[in-house]
Amino acid sequence: MYKKSKFIDINLILLIIVIFIEVIFFLFNYSKGTMENYICLFFIFITILVSYFVSRVYSLIFSAFIIFIYSTYILHQSLNYGYHNSPSPYFFILSIPIISFITNNLAYEINNIQHINENFQKKYKELVTIDEITGFNNIKSFYSDLDKEISKAVRHEFPLTLMMIKIMYYDNLTKIIGKDNIRRLISEVGKSINESTRNEDEIYRSGKDVFSFLLTNTDISGADIVKNRIKKEIDTLALTDDAYKNVSIDLKIGIYEYDKSKIKNIYDFVGEAEEEMEYDF
Repeated sequence: MYKKSKFIDINLILLIIVIFIEVIFFLFNYSKGTMENYICLFFIFITILVSYFVSRVYSLIFSAFIIFIYSTYILHQSLNYGYHNSPSPYFFILSIPIISFITNNLAYEINNIQHINENFQKKYKELVTIDEITGFNNIKSFYSDLDKEISKAVRHEFPLTLMMIKIMYYDNLTKIIGKDNIRRLISEVGKSINESTRNEDEIYRSGKDVFSFLLTNTDISGADIVKNRIKKEIDTLALTDDAYKNVSIDLKIGIYEYDKSKIKNIYDFVGEAEEEMEYDF
């Protein structure tokens, strides 16, 4: 990455130097043809633009086309009017392929870095297991841990209960109070939920509006106590900001105790808890 950055810096400096020299030639060596100067500068701009967005082969073909047009014009002017004794036109002809080559190199390396950055972001998202808003584990970690906890519960024959909490009307709340405020709301709800659970209980943000809990060594009656505690905590949650004025937080909570005779896999377990959540009133 460091070498690529240096390569980009070098090409950018070279491009600036060539354009600077080109402009100096036009300003100090051309005593005639002011409009022609602007046309040449326009060709340089077009060459840079085209070379940045197309492949090297096409950029060089385009440069050759520009050189052919300009050289034909210079030859015509020289034969008919004895015009152009200045070295500027020839420098222009020489600079076009150089500018095209440098710009294309610059574009190639920038595209490479962008591609590398996209891959890094994808890998980062794949590796991250923490929700940035709440600090809880995310859905990827949830399914991984759920599978492990089921294996432990079966092996050691202790109860395992899955609790899922859904914030109702999440999309409508987002429209009313905005994305920044909904993030703060989620954070506050997460804090309240965390205060209502034991240290050994694993909490996850398994969806934009869903929290999930793995209550180890807890049967359905114990989970019901936690459920009531959470509802009470949320009911007393104080949101003093004006943005939350007249905003109420409604929850649906589903709890389901693991039963190996009914649950075949982790998705069945989650499905049962989600069904219980939908029937919570």
